[in-house]
Amino acid sequence: MALSKRMLIFLTLLSCMLWSQPSIAQETKSPITVTPIYPKNQNQTVRGYFDLNVTPKQHQTIKISIKNNQDKDLTLKSEVTNAYSNPSGGIMYESSYQSKDSQLLPEAFTMTQYLQVAPSITVPAKKTVELPITISVPEKAVGTLLGGVRITLEGKTQKQQQTTTQGKEAQFIIKTQNAYVIAVQLDTPTSSQPSFSLGDSEFDPEKTAVLTTMTNHAPLIQKDIRGSYQVNDSNGNVLFKGSLGPFNMAPQS
Repeated sequence: MALSKRMLIFLTLLSCMLWSQPSIAQETKSPITVTPIYPKNQNQTVRGYFDLNVTPKQHQTIKISIKNNQDKDLTLKSEVTNAYSNPSGGIMYESSYQSKDSQLLPEAFTMTQYLQVAPSITVPAKKTVELPITISVPEKAVGTLLGGVRITLEGKTQKQQQTTTQGKEAQFIIKTQNAYVIAVQLDTPTSSQPSFSLGDSEFDPEKTAVLTTMTNHAPLIQKDIRGSYQVNDSNGNVLFKGSLGPFNMAPQS
């Protein structure tokens, strides 16, 4: 079954160290500054990420500017990501994501096939370099293709000792990481009509939550999804109710 996205109705708290696509980390608070260099086919109303008008079989190279704000050279990891619908709402960018809670549909165009970037780049202290991204638009592309490029700066590795409930000492290794994602959105001349469906709901005892399946069948970003829910017991009494959204879903997810 083409499973798309399972929304948790209960509030889920997330913790991450990712500045997502439209956001650009400010120089004064970040070791590096990552910004897109907009080509001529950029949507002029969009800033903070790439939104390009393309045609099937088109080849293009775009660039990201990376400024090192520190007094030492930095070696950064770079990788292409796909766009997935986040089970908690919104869009997330991962090179691969193995989960029953969020998947791309079989017919989806995965951007890891059509974007190429060097696996690493070194930026000298207080200097700026440009990272090329090669785009190969698939021949049968329609609608919108969405993915991104993630730049990762590895931080310090720390060892910590902690006493367990049994009174024994356990050692934990903590590795900090800063990640910056620049989204790459490719808009083809062939537009698509929205196609969204809501599946059955079920109770997940592991998460103690009611889940429902949402599917964006269309090759477009499904925007501003909103809804309401109500859960009753077997006698028809309302146990709880609430609202969802607004949030976006990635194409064909």
